[in-house]
Amino acid sequence: MQYSILSRFEAALLGAAVGEALGAEYQVSSQMSLAHLWTGVSHQGLSRQGSNYQNCAVPLGWGCIAVAGAQSLIQAGALDVNEWRARWEKFRPELFTGTEAVVATLPVALFFHENEAKRQAQLQQAVASVPNALQSCDGVLAVGFALTQALKEKLDAATLIPLMIAYLEESRADEVDRAFLAQLRQVQTLLEQRAGLEMAKLMLVRHQEATPNTTPITLALYCFLSTLEDLRLSVIRAARIGKAPQITCAITGALSGAYNSTAGLPIAWRTQSSQPETDSMSRLWGVGVTEILQLAARLVAAWSGVYEVSDVSLESSRLRAVAAPQVMRLR
Repeated sequence: MQYSILSRFEAALLGAAVGEALGAEYQVSSQMSLAHLWTGVSHQGLSRQGSNYQNCAVPLGWGCIAVAGAQSLIQAGALDVNEWRARWEKFRPELFTGTEAVVATLPVALFFHENEAKRQAQLQQAVASVPNALQSCDGVLAVGFALTQALKEKLDAATLIPLMIAYLEESRADEVDRAFLAQLRQVQTLLEQRAGLEMAKLMLVRHQEATPNTTPITLALYCFLSTLEDLRLSVIRAARIGKAPQITCAITGALSGAYNSTAGLPIAWRTQSSQPETDSMSRLWGVGVTEILQLAARLVAAWSGVYEVSDVSLESSRLRAVAAPQVMRLR
């Protein structure tokens, strides 16, 4: 195993949070140029236009719900569906497309990545509690499958989509969304042809009216798989497509983070100070960088069977040797 499971959990959660913040900023700043966006990601952190979020018409609670879900998993080893539903009910249902469930269920997919049956059952149970999300169930399962492949270091850009389609056809049978499968096949074709961003946007967005809940997912898969080793570029390309960038960038960041681990995160993303009044990520997730890393450490501890998870701190997790089995590493 090239990277530890801890570094992959950290990068998946932080990649989703930073990706969502970046996508939301781009979403409310339609005139932002690529150069401006790149500069913001490279050097200025994420809070260049944080005040614009006050005018944003989309729900901003997906990350907060993901954090709550992670805390439920840490405490009970399973998702508290009643608490989960109560948090969703605080938002206006008509604002949701259902795709938000992909980000909200990210901790569930991470926590149960080793057990396919439990992962699928918990994800489906969670989706059933989300407004307007039933049509996104296949998308949630697809992202969960991709995360599992990344965490197990079995992810191959050339074969992920075919394996994903086979998994959905087997696990969902007659309930599978055929339109979503067609979109996934289109992603595979684009990857095989090494199609550019504009072509991908044209091909994947043209049927968006028929598949509004899954289009951001297929766009995220394309951006991730077409720039597999570069997390920052994957997220920027997702923003540049301009279709639901907030959710598309969040999914892209989660996938690329799980694959590339914290080693693939730009330093600015990992060291940015957490200031709730100015930090755009704190506006969306309710926590800052340090808190997300702490949450990831405790989620890994609970997943690995640590008895007193409350004793696990970010500092203590850094002192422990977390590595793959049968691999010798310096402490």
